[in-house]
Amino acid sequence: MDFGILGPLEITGVPSGTISAGRQRCLLAMLLLEPGQVVPLERIADALWGEDWPDTVRNAVQVVVSRLRRSFAGHPVQILARANGYLIDVPPSRVDLHRFRAWVAKARELAWHDDATAAELFQRALCLWRGAPMAGVESELISERIAPALEHERVGALLDYHDAVLRLDRAAELVPALLALTHEHPFEQRLWAQLMIALHRTGRTRDALAAYRRLHRRLSRELGLEPTAELKALEQAVLRGDSLRHQPVRQHRTPRREAFDGPAQLPPTVGDFTGRTAELDELVRTLTAPGEAVPVVTLAGQGGVGKTTLAVRAAHLVTEHFPDGQLYVDLCGTQDAVRDPARVLANFLLSLGVDGGAIPDDLADRSALFRSKLAGRKVLVLLDNAADEEQVRPLLPGSAGCAVVVTSRARLSGLEGGRSLDVEVFTPEQAWAFLAGVVGQDRIDAEPGAVAEITRLCGYLPLAVRVAGAKLVARSRLGIGQLAARLADECGRLDELVAGDLAVRASLALSYTGLRPDEQRALRLLGLLDVTDFASWVCAAVLDVSAAEAESTLDALVDVHLVEVVGIDVCGQTRYRLHDLTRLFARERAEESEPPEETEAALGRARTAWLALAEAADDLLDNRTLERISNCPDRERLAAEEPEILGGNAAGWFDVEARNLQAIVAGGARGPIGWQIAEALVGYFEYRVLGQDWERTHLAALERCEAEGDRLGAAVLLRGLADRAWGRGSADCLRYARKAERLFAELGHDTGRSQALSLLGLGLRLEGAYDESMAAYAESRRLSGEQGKHRTTIMSLINESIIHRVRGEADQALRCVLEVRRLAGAIGFARAEAEAWMRLGNLRQDRGQWDEAVDAYRTAAAGFRRLDHAGFHTLTLTHLGDLHLRTGDLHSAEDTLEQAVEAAANYRHHSSSFLPMELLAEVHLEQGRYDLAAAELTGYVAEYRERRLVARLPGALAKLGRARHGTGQVAEAVEAWTEARALHLELGDRAGAAELDELLGGITESTA
Repeated sequence: MDFGILGPLEITGVPSGTISAGRQRCLLAMLLLEPGQVVPLERIADALWGEDWPDTVRNAVQVVVSRLRRSFAGHPVQILARANGYLIDVPPSRVDLHRFRAWVAKARELAWHDDATAAELFQRALCLWRGAPMAGVESELISERIAPALEHERVGALLDYHDAVLRLDRAAELVPALLALTHEHPFEQRLWAQLMIALHRTGRTRDALAAYRRLHRRLSRELGLEPTAELKALEQAVLRGDSLRHQPVRQHRTPRREAFDGPAQLPPTVGDFTGRTAELDELVRTLTAPGEAVPVVTLAGQGGVGKTTLAVRAAHLVTEHFPDGQLYVDLCGTQDAVRDPARVLANFLLSLGVDGGAIPDDLADRSALFRSKLAGRKVLVLLDNAADEEQVRPLLPGSAGCAVVVTSRARLSGLEGGRSLDVEVFTPEQAWAFLAGVVGQDRIDAEPGAVAEITRLCGYLPLAVRVAGAKLVARSRLGIGQLAARLADECGRLDELVAGDLAVRASLALSYTGLRPDEQRALRLLGLLDVTDFASWVCAAVLDVSAAEAESTLDALVDVHLVEVVGIDVCGQTRYRLHDLTRLFARERAEESEPPEETEAALGRARTAWLALAEAADDLLDNRTLERISNCPDRERLAAEEPEILGGNAAGWFDVEARNLQAIVAGGARGPIGWQIAEALVGYFEYRVLGQDWERTHLAALERCEAEGDRLGAAVLLRGLADRAWGRGSADCLRYARKAERLFAELGHDTGRSQALSLLGLGLRLEGAYDESMAAYAESRRLSGEQGKHRTTIMSLINESIIHRVRGEADQALRCVLEVRRLAGAIGFARAEAEAWMRLGNLRQDRGQWDEAVDAYRTAAAGFRRLDHAGFHTLTLTHLGDLHLRTGDLHSAEDTLEQAVEAAANYRHHSSSFLPMELLAEVHLEQGRYDLAAAELTGYVAEYRERRLVARLPGALAKLGRARHGTGQVAEAVEAWTEARALHLELGDRAGAAELDELLGGITESTA
């Protein structure tokens, strides 16, 4: 049996179509790349799922392996499991790739001393190629990284073949192929050299020189490069009329952009970049130098010296060396709230294609995943405005192909393996050239003496020079001499420009005094915002003006570079920011000029606008299970602008503003605004599976509420924490829900108490305390008032139906489910309506109504898919897979449960993620694969114990007992079944206990 991967996947000796499933073909291709060698599990997972690994990836891979093994049943092909991966037991000579490599290696050994044989071997090897490697195999890893690398091997062999043929003096037969190949690979300079030699030797010298000129133009125009020294020498040899017999062609290839479509996050480089030649050359040389370690360069210097400008310029110059992407982040090291490296890593991982649900909570785990994703890739990381070494270390890649540039006011000398470059102020010549670039050479040439005076008085600090230039540009009638005179008049303060920060302050003051009074006030108040960037509606709220007035004011500030335009967000809003030094300057002016009550009022207006829009976005997203307690009183003020600001994209708006909203909460804003914003974020946090942010935001707001004695806010936040905690288990859910219920009761707040009781019932249900849980739900519904008016009532009914079903009270469960479906449909609660269909499927399945159950599950799955709710989509598919399992359709069960595993990977924090894998273990039981099932179930039982998911334990233990019994471990099976029986009785499930009595009785009879 032979295998072909140098083209579409091909297998001789098996019927066509035997292996048609995409993942099986992908797995086979990965194993054939290294026959007889262990392919690590992680690499297989990358090929099968890209960045979106299932939670229990080992089991998911095992499912694909099992199917592939079945495809080879009856054929002499073995796929063997090893501790850290899998291998295919076939000789390398049966795989075309390895025959190709063997013949090429032999040909290269013979080259120069037996070129005829070498050329024959090269040709034989190249004939093995039937098209693009592994064409048709669906895998980003294969199509974007492995296949291009194999194509690179083919081109290398082709070039060596051409050299051998040229040395055999057979240039004429190569010309047609070389003409075509230079079109396919326009920057492969070795190909062009071979074409020039072949053309010249066949008497087409003019064409050879024309080919050189075409290459020269294209390299210069598209890459900004010159031909290699070898090509230049070859051109001269052609011009001289040299014979070029046996001309050696050195292997030099222009760096090529690989197929990987990575992030390109670098800010734009400034058009008037000036000077810094020595620093730029050293930085580029360090970043691109070969070596075994990741180059980490820190640009250190005072504020406003141009560290970021230099870093961005250098980064753009070296992008060709980092074809897999460029990552950028402003670490906000000079702000009160510096960027948390864990959050930065989350954003980097999202940019690298990792799903939000697959990002770990722990900083160390995120850092490890980040390094894993960059392993083998060439990515540049620009960490701007770092606070200290501790903030930077987790953000460093581990792969030698990557490089890092850090900017900071500190040298960061404690950064292991890092190199620090001090960025100094401009020289007088550089400052002159820089000012000319900003203002224009004509104006500069007209008043050279005044130009020198301005740059001197600015202390040659780039930021100060830029601000002075902006003033001249903004006021075209202002002469350079006039500005120099103004600077001289303030020489008492300008002398302090040499002292550092005072230099920036004085320079900013010059620009500030040129503003109109309303623009000065705008700058002062915007400086109070402790956010990274903002939209114009924030400015409108701060200034208490219309949107049009706010945009006009921002335009004026942008013109003098006191405010920067960041870009356009996903909702179509222009984003602005203040440079950190400008913000500090503006705050100082606000403290001097603004009464405290006015600054507090301005901040209050901005925070209220954020809250109003957060609530509007929350309503649009509609992903809450419980109604908000808070409703912003100022919603009407922004009502007309809400559609334009949100752009119909609630999730996108939250993606942009969540950081600012969380900063308001973390900043300890006085009054209820903190807890109101935290509450408005809950639906978004659940939608994006941002459990850690949910918890952190609530805890920060809770601390403030407790300090201020805000009992309502504290109750709301405790309820939110209970809602967050139930997916992790019952303990935290119960603790928070009980505290929330007590506070709401003391406040006489029936709506809040009803919600807290509903969550208390949920925690009690998870613990198996069904009577107490039902009592909590009943009281919750009583407090909710009118049936169907509140989502709390509907959610309580859903959970009551679950308890009725567990207790075998099918009629009561059905009544609850049908009532939920009616009530949810009446108020447009789509999530609950879909869940009602899923619960109806459970009940139909219990009664053996298989077709009706399948229809209900499929309706539910479609509903959750429309809502993009991965958690319940997973659960519904799990139930459908379970139905197929119970009816003996193992093939459909396996397919459906694999879909559930994939969906679960997007919702890793929800306990339902374990269910599909537990049922896959049961499929393995039915297939007689007891060892595998025992290993899987042992892990699930341990997880359920740790999370105190008592209701899940009996079923898992019963299956574990079956697996142990199947492997002959009778004592261990009895132990598992005995514990499961006791738990069933404790939970009131007499039917479950009776089933285990039969199993245990059978053991007793067989040993009697």
